[in-house]
Amino acid sequence: MELNFRDITTTLGLDVLRTRTPAMIAKEIHLQAIAYNLVRLLEAARQHDVAPMRLSFQGTISTLRAFAHLLSGSAREANQRFEDLLLALAADPVP
Repeated sequence: MELNFRDITTTLGLDVLRTRTPAMIAKEIHLQAIAYNLVRLLEAARQHDVAPMRLSFQGTISTLRAFAHLLSGSAREANQRFEDLLLALAADPVP
């Protein structure tokens, strides 16, 4: 659990909480956990038959950032780029 939480904080740059109240801090931490789990359970794992925990979290974030500008084109182009993104994510699983 601690290693996964460290992945969240360092990879996403969330090692500094930006909110001040206890309620908002709890929400921010929950949002970080949700983001982490969403990345882990990406469609890439299911579509390309890769276990979600074999997807590199840091690699996924880097790939998502690299593909971000490509996904803003027309709907058809974005759909094709999204398929390319999923393939790229599943292509290099963690041993």
